[in-house]
Amino acid sequence: MAELCRALDGIPLCIELAAARARTLPVSDIAASVGRGLAILSGGRREVPRHQAIEATIRWSWNLLEPDEQRALSRLAIVTAPFTFRCGAILAHEELDSGERLVATLADKSLVSREIDAIGEVRFKVLGVVRNFAIRCLSPADRQHATRQLMYWALERFQPNEAHFLQPETIEHVDVESVLIRIALETNEESPADQVRLAVAIWQYWHIRSLSDYGCRFLAKAYEEDTPLTLAERGRALGILANLLAYQGRYAEAIDAAQRSVQVGRVLGDPAQLRHGLLVLLGCLIEARRFDEADPCLAEIATIPGPTELSTIGDVTIRQGLLCLHRGNPHGAIRLLTEAAHCFSIEGMTLAHGFCLGYLSIAQAGRRPRRVAADRARGQGAPRRYVRAQL
Repeated sequence: MAELCRALDGIPLCIELAAARARTLPVSDIAASVGRGLAILSGGRREVPRHQAIEATIRWSWNLLEPDEQRALSRLAIVTAPFTFRCGAILAHEELDSGERLVATLADKSLVSREIDAIGEVRFKVLGVVRNFAIRCLSPADRQHATRQLMYWALERFQPNEAHFLQPETIEHVDVESVLIRIALETNEESPADQVRLAVAIWQYWHIRSLSDYGCRFLAKAYEEDTPLTLAERGRALGILANLLAYQGRYAEAIDAAQRSVQVGRVLGDPAQLRHGLLVLLGCLIEARRFDEADPCLAEIATIPGPTELSTIGDVTIRQGLLCLHRGNPHGAIRLLTEAAHCFSIEGMTLAHGFCLGYLSIAQAGRRPRRVAADRARGQGAPRRYVRAQL
């Protein structure tokens, strides 16, 4: 009963019509039918024809709308989750001012509801029964426009900023937008480059929420030569793909993606890009315990010219510390991990700092990572998520 009422958005007329069907049908069957469409909701107040079926009621309201309002409502119907005012305006019309007016008008006419989300932000939603009707009135051209504009909003909303994504409040914001992100990614198959760009922008979210496999689905399109990415974008995406593959224990695939990223860095002649690719490759090699191959990688990083950011220094130092720890040198690991933790603390990189502290405690206990694996099985040791998230 509760699920059925939620599916009907608590609309009294819809509940009344569903209740009329409950005389002869199980509530579970009514709920299942509502999930497929509104045909089951017929009957009701005989004295008012438009109340005899909810679809007739919605059509009556639809016919009262201006053409631009109908188009805006049908475009918004592609979104199955609450959205911000700006997001709705971008979808509703090509011009932002007109889009804002249309969203406000539809809200005034109760075709779009208003609510407050978990982080205190005002959001809007097309009611489910209205969406089921409006989506059928969506032309192919308007559908393409709406999905393209949703991707535009997502790319505008989430800019690549790894330090920013290491703050807990950022993850909370992405949680709220996660359904919209999925819709943007899954409805833009004709724009694989934008799918890759959005996946790159929020890749650390896939780590933290254990959704690495989902992220790889879109990042893997960077392998395809016909995906229209710049060389820099392709190299960056392949490096991130390597990170996510390593997180899942798919080390051979991770190393291959990292090596491709390094190759792009060499072609570009960009020291920062090459350094990043080598750091990713180094992390994958350490995770795969291919330590002999890690040494040349680390040596090459040291020869790359140009200024190095403090966060990058921390990335290099933490990998050096892990190599010491794996090779049974806890004292060297303590020194290096302490330096790395200090770098991440200054940069405000909370999760990276926590990762360092976790392995620092292992080093201080004088234990090697292979022994810690047994401790993890008993609920002890550093959380594996933090370990792989930074490798």
